[in-house]
Amino acid sequence: MIITRADAIRRVLWDPSLRAFGDFDVVHHTLTHRLTAATVYPLYAGVASRDQAHAVADAVRRGLLRPGGMATTQVATGQQGDELNSWAPLQYLAVMGLRRYGEADLAQSIATRWIRTNVSYYQRTGKLVETYDIGAATADIPASGGEYPLQDGFGWTNGVLRALLALYPSAAQSTRPAIYGFAFFPLLETRNPTLIFVAYVCGIALSQASVYSAQSTWFAELFCTRVRYTGASLPYQIAGIITSGPTPLIATYLFATYGQTLPISIYIAATGLLSLVCAFFLAETFKRDLSAEPEDEAAAALGARASAHSPHPLPR
Repeated sequence: MIITRADAIRRVLWDPSLRAFGDFDVVHHTLTHRLTAATVYPLYAGVASRDQAHAVADAVRRGLLRPGGMATTQVATGQQGDELNSWAPLQYLAVMGLRRYGEADLAQSIATRWIRTNVSYYQRTGKLVETYDIGAATADIPASGGEYPLQDGFGWTNGVLRALLALYPSAAQSTRPAIYGFAFFPLLETRNPTLIFVAYVCGIALSQASVYSAQSTWFAELFCTRVRYTGASLPYQIAGIITSGPTPLIATYLFATYGQTLPISIYIAATGLLSLVCAFFLAETFKRDLSAEPEDEAAAALGARASAHSPHPLPR
């Protein structure tokens, strides 16, 4: 009976307890029973059975999937090759192997997370590096540990990123700013005078001016003539104290905690969303008599409803 290498991999390296392929200890002649990224190699090579491939996908999903991609191991030793560090070639092997066996969703998830890790770090620093900490809250922190400093570049990082972008181009596009707050800070971080100038001009001329152009008229129309100045000014000033006043302190705290401007952009977006919700529930002022008092408007509305439901309409 001829046993091929593929047969040997399926038989010797399959760990029933992990439901995944494992490393074999040749000294003690036993499996190590530790889940590592090496489990995707048989999928990439096409030697796993269908059942084994789907079981590996489940194991990776449960045990190795992290915010920034697929982890190398589950052991945090502080060494370069362990949790939470990961490497570009392993992401590529996982993505291609999973795609080969129809696990497209998991493949896309790993690829998208890895692409965003690379792109986010590049946007912040202007470079790609050898390996990344994929478990960090910001998902764009370089790896640490090992016997030598982290290397800039890096050949396999560049190559894998390019290959995955060709497969999932929308993964990078989805990191582009949806509102101006997500574009402003990256432009500042370029330290390019021209781009910084563009950031401020667009921020003032487009974002801020577009709000103020309608705000004064709209606020005035929300109140009758008798209380218009108070009604328009008092909420504006109070809102400024509550929201605008603490913003520099909040922004400073977010940057000090997370080391990047993305949380600040998210905070700005959240306040914008709150403003949108409030605007949605404000009364419409179209065709409204701005000189009428609230009591007069309420009486007129009540009379109109009574007239509409009365069998004998009131005389006009």
